[in-house]
Amino acid sequence: MEDQQQHEDCDPPAVAALYLVRFDHRLGNTILWQKHDEHISLEGAIEFKSLPSGFHNVTTDLIYFLHAGCAGVSAFDSDEAPEDQRSASLLAAGVLVHLQGTRLGKVWLHATNLQDIARRMQRDPSATHILDSYWTEHNEHSSRATSNVIDDLDPNKQPSRPVRKRQAASDHEASYSSGSIAMKPTDNTSANPAHSTRDLLLEFGPLLFPLFRAILLRQRVLLIQHPPLRKACEFVYLLSVLTSLPYPLAEAIEDSEGLSQSMALFLVGTHDIPFLQDLAARRVEQLSCEPGIESHTEARRGWIACTSDKLLAYKPDLYDVRVDMPSISGSSVEAAWPSLISSKGKIIKASQRDLRRYKSFTLALERMLEDQTETSMNSNQPDAETAISFSVPRESSIIEPLPWAAVAFESFVWWASAGEPLAESEDETDLDNNLARIASQTTRDDWMHRNRLNARPSSDIRSAEGFGMAVVAYFHQLSCALVAHSLYLDRASQHEESDNAQSHQAIVVTKRDLVKMGLDIWSAQDAQFVQRLLHIYCGKQSSVLDRTIVCCGMRIL
Repeated sequence: MEDQQQHEDCDPPAVAALYLVRFDHRLGNTILWQKHDEHISLEGAIEFKSLPSGFHNVTTDLIYFLHAGCAGVSAFDSDEAPEDQRSASLLAAGVLVHLQGTRLGKVWLHATNLQDIARRMQRDPSATHILDSYWTEHNEHSSRATSNVIDDLDPNKQPSRPVRKRQAASDHEASYSSGSIAMKPTDNTSANPAHSTRDLLLEFGPLLFPLFRAILLRQRVLLIQHPPLRKACEFVYLLSVLTSLPYPLAEAIEDSEGLSQSMALFLVGTHDIPFLQDLAARRVEQLSCEPGIESHTEARRGWIACTSDKLLAYKPDLYDVRVDMPSISGSSVEAAWPSLISSKGKIIKASQRDLRRYKSFTLALERMLEDQTETSMNSNQPDAETAISFSVPRESSIIEPLPWAAVAFESFVWWASAGEPLAESEDETDLDNNLARIASQTTRDDWMHRNRLNARPSSDIRSAEGFGMAVVAYFHQLSCALVAHSLYLDRASQHEESDNAQSHQAIVVTKRDLVKMGLDIWSAQDAQFVQRLLHIYCGKQSSVLDRTIVCCGMRIL
């Protein structure tokens, strides 16, 4: 019975559309073959989504996108063109599956098959019987129902009700369901986005934390990447999962619609500009129509997307944060890290606290990998993926410099305390250790549960899915530290207002509060973040107290 359930979990979901797109050097992107449900239209959109800008520079790729209320995956293949054509033969085979209340509907389970279809169609474009057979086998009218599709890494997902045939006009804005906090089984497939979790940590380094905070504020984040685009699409998926609020926390927020998670739009291009402009216009309209409560409505709804069209970078009204991903061919130190840039052109850097947190978390991950490797050897279990060492950036280009006031303060305190560590330093260490412990325990509990059921141990921290679950658990707890403490400050402020018969007082945030929230007490960027966090999640204004040194009753800093 357990083996049957595992087999069903790995079955590709039923498809609502199947197509083949080729670049014609005279006609441009052209749909060569298509079959789809009657309520879905592919013409004028799918050919551009499946063959985005820059694909002539790569041989193979895999992309994800949204269309007509569905999640799509497209496998790209390039080959030498016949002598009568001037350019290479560019071809893509793709499918659409209903979202079913999830981000991707497990559409990646079709990826390997589509890559094989694309290669075979390159060799013989007339072999459309391959497409006919695949459609017959996987179309939803001839396949099993897919109402139990669950996002693999998200512990807040529950199976959703089957979607209706016709979607709302804003198909991109499919609602996401939330449910039990129990970890769900994962699919051990090569195309699972969980396999890119390590790459996400390695490529962003400490910059992952300011990006995490920007998405937690439900800002619009656009990743700009040269092809290949598969990893960027998987990063969009992972960032959406990492920044979703745990179900109990979302339930504690009054009027939490739009705050539980950001929309994952995946790949967008110039053809999506009208859609992005419509989102931006509704955002501005909501701000102007409902002053005072704008942060509790549409204005706080954010999205995450990636693109290879550089034109979008020159439209800052469409996004809040732009992430310029380094070129894969780049070899210089400066090209090793992404660049986070606000829509106003400001460079966003990681704080000193982010750097310490990154060191602490990656060290904990390495220890977890080592512990489970030793356990596996002692129990004669098969080896999973090997451990990986996380590099810590030495370049100061992505880290905020330590302000002179912090240097002066720490020197003064060191002298005054005879070198004893500060209580806030101990609190910081305790918070980081607790977050890492929860991540480790979450993965270990699920792994042991699977072993008792004789199920596949995909929650082993060494596996891609187990590693991803540990990272998700860590960031969800970090979300709790930030948002839950904001709610606490709001409630404390309300009690104080009722006691003093005053209303609409600004919430005062102390350095102690910043430490408890895992923020940098010296970073102006973090101070602005906590003010925006309180405004968005609590609808309150706030002020952050400055760090001061008082000696003999006199302020000297």
